[in-house]
Amino acid sequence: MEKYLLIVLITLMLISCAGSDSNDSDSIPPEKPFLYPHLGDTGDGEVLNPFSNQMIQPNDNNNGIDAVPDGNWIRLMWDWEFQNDIDLSGINIHRYRMDNSGIIDLRHIASIESENFQYIDMTLDNSPGQAISTTWYYFIEVLDQSGNSTLSDTVSYKLSFKPLLDSPANEAILQADQSIIFSWEPIGLPLFYRVIVFDEDHNYLWKYDEYQTEESEFSIVADFFFTVGNSYIWRVDAFENLVEPSGSESVERTFTISN
Repeated sequence: MEKYLLIVLITLMLISCAGSDSNDSDSIPPEKPFLYPHLGDTGDGEVLNPFSNQMIQPNDNNNGIDAVPDGNWIRLMWDWEFQNDIDLSGINIHRYRMDNSGIIDLRHIASIESENFQYIDMTLDNSPGQAISTTWYYFIEVLDQSGNSTLSDTVSYKLSFKPLLDSPANEAILQADQSIIFSWEPIGLPLFYRVIVFDEDHNYLWKYDEYQTEESEFSIVADFFFTVGNSYIWRVDAFENLVEPSGSESVERTFTISN
């Protein structure tokens, strides 16, 4: 009996030591995450996804850092290979802006679970005077359970003012034999506006680009065949320039086509 207890104790000690040594010797950081830059916008032509090296049609779910319709917020997207990262413990989100002196206002804005691949920065609501027309820079830090970490590259985005939608009203019921007129109120001086129509499952269907000039009326008649009985989602995106990732997305409205 004593011999048996001695064997058990020795076995437990060996297991304990092996676990400790493994933990203490883990100095390998996680794989570097790929934080997506802005790849394009809904309604654009195909672009190359630099992570998968495949051509994609940009939309709200795959186009990298971007504005969102719900608020003056910025959405981040990332990816990485998990083969060697079985002990991840979390992700830290960091943000800063810049002035003539360099980086300012560098801060840790969130800690999230490592299973996430997206994050929407709603904390910009806390900086209402700076949220719009400021270029925001982001990077993420991936942590493992041994305290090792890896930083991503940095991406950036600048929010523009959201267009205000006039008509159709939200949840409007429109007749099939009438012209569907989309109108909106411009805010600020973007380069152009894009009217976008989705089906009720948010699949992209149609767009119209309106470049802002002195003759712009901010109202267009849709040249799209809408099906009776179907519901649709529409919004207007604004694009400030084509050099720097920037823009905004209006709130989204729905309408239904009736006989």
